[in-house]
Amino acid sequence: MADITFECPECKQHLVIDAASTGFQVQCPACSLSVTVPQSIIKAPAEIAPVLVKPISRKLAVTLKLIVFGVIAALSIFGITTAVDFYHRSQSTILFNAGTDEYAKGNYVVALADLNKVIRYRPDFADAYNVRGLVKYSINDFDGALGDFNLVIQLRPDFPEVYCNRGNVEFCKADMTAAYADYSKAIEVNPADYVAHVNRGNIDNNKGDYDGALGDYDKAIQIKPDYADAINRRDRLKAAHQEATPEPSLTTITAIFQQKLNGDLAVKDEQGFTHNVFAPQFLFDCIHPIGTGKSITVTDVVLNKDEAGKIQSVGLRLVLNWQGPVQSGSTIFQMSYNNSNDTFETDNLNIISTDGITRQGMNNFANGVIIGAQIGEQIHDAFNGN
Repeated sequence: MADITFECPECKQHLVIDAASTGFQVQCPACSLSVTVPQSIIKAPAEIAPVLVKPISRKLAVTLKLIVFGVIAALSIFGITTAVDFYHRSQSTILFNAGTDEYAKGNYVVALADLNKVIRYRPDFADAYNVRGLVKYSINDFDGALGDFNLVIQLRPDFPEVYCNRGNVEFCKADMTAAYADYSKAIEVNPADYVAHVNRGNIDNNKGDYDGALGDYDKAIQIKPDYADAINRRDRLKAAHQEATPEPSLTTITAIFQQKLNGDLAVKDEQGFTHNVFAPQFLFDCIHPIGTGKSITVTDVVLNKDEAGKIQSVGLRLVLNWQGPVQSGSTIFQMSYNNSNDTFETDNLNIISTDGITRQGMNNFANGVIIGAQIGEQIHDAFNGN
């Protein structure tokens, strides 16, 4: 049991006695007085005073109401007028991220459910329409995807990816005109869209537009050098084009040169001016001092190719038939055609034999370079598959 503490009534000495001694007499050790041990006293708990809330003033209440109305007005600017709306919009980002993640995993049913909720909560969320359009495209709902991509463009006309996405749907619906226009728009909005370049190149390829397809594939690889799809498509395009345009036969090449060297050529003079001249006469003047060049006969053609098999130049063995002041004759010589710059080069003429007198220093003849598309177009096109 607990101890009892009390005072001696005589000397006021503090005494501590076991509670079991209550009612018995003990002797005070200080004054020897016999003292009866009192009973322990249990104190009642103190009364708890009530906490009173001081009422706010009327002025303060009006101020608080204005603050509340101000918050509601501010939220209404963003279309949030209720707590439920606020909650829905706060959840839309979470749902959008979840739906996008499910789409990436291929869980299209779950992704579609999440994105439907997002759009129900936020009907102006362009990104959600775009991803939902991708989901619908993946499950071959092309009409539904097209509708979603159209809504994205209405909400955000400058949305970078949507034009390429819509172009893919139109491609699947065989609307190549619309698809080509959308791929071009995607490139206009974002010139670095290498996927749009490849997709537009595919349409050009299907149309047989080799240059258009090759240009887009090259651009895609320039933007993304490791883009395997563009690299593979370009390689296949080049291989197919080379097979479709075999190298012309020597007979064809000989006939082309025979025709071109007996017609008018574009010749550049020392001052850089270009003149049209009759080829046999020009070549005669390069070799002989006086007379008239009549015709040229191509007797031999030698093709010089690079390691890739492309024709770089053509060696020609020619017979020039001419009429001099006293007699007629012929001159056999060699000349080359440069396929890289589409020109005949007469500064390296090599005379094999002649019936007449040659011009001194003719190998250094200043204006001995025949140039231009007027002479080489047909030859150049034949060699390069155009």
